[in-house]
Amino acid sequence: MQKFEDQFSIEERVLMREELTDGEVSEILTRLSYNEFGGSEKATVGAVCEATGAGPLVVGRMLAEIRQTNLDELINQRFEAFEDRVDEQDEKLKHHARKIGALESRLLHRKPRPAPAIAQKEEENEEQGLFDDIGKFLLYAVVFLMLIFFVFTWTEVTRGINTFPTFP
Repeated sequence: MQKFEDQFSIEERVLMREELTDGEVSEILTRLSYNEFGGSEKATVGAVCEATGAGPLVVGRMLAEIRQTNLDELINQRFEAFEDRVDEQDEKLKHHARKIGALESRLLHRKPRPAPAIAQKEEENEEQGLFDDIGKFLLYAVVFLMLIFFVFTWTEVTRGINTFPTFP
């Protein structure tokens, strides 16, 4: 089942949320030939429309006459009130976004300090890495020297083979 307000255009729905004073309600009901209105604490154009069956534009025109304005101004006032609330929320969101941005930039530009145990372990790892590098260097040096020794030895051996006397 469709809600009562959903039957109307956006301007009419905005107008239906307009709050009325008791005097305005009784004046509108008198004009619509209704004597009693069993309304809620805050009477709205929508509540009067629903109770009486009158359209929001009809009730809106009557309200505009009572308030000595016209219907367009009445609707525009409601839209401006909504726009003011939206602008206020926008400002709040921008303010929060700036605060979040400031916090984020402080977090990104701060160099994290490791915990003392982690820092000590990193220093030990750096020292261990230095010993590993020295060990690799010595290993490669020994292999290189062995290679040089082998090459020179092999050269001497092959030279000696070439100098052996051959039999005719």
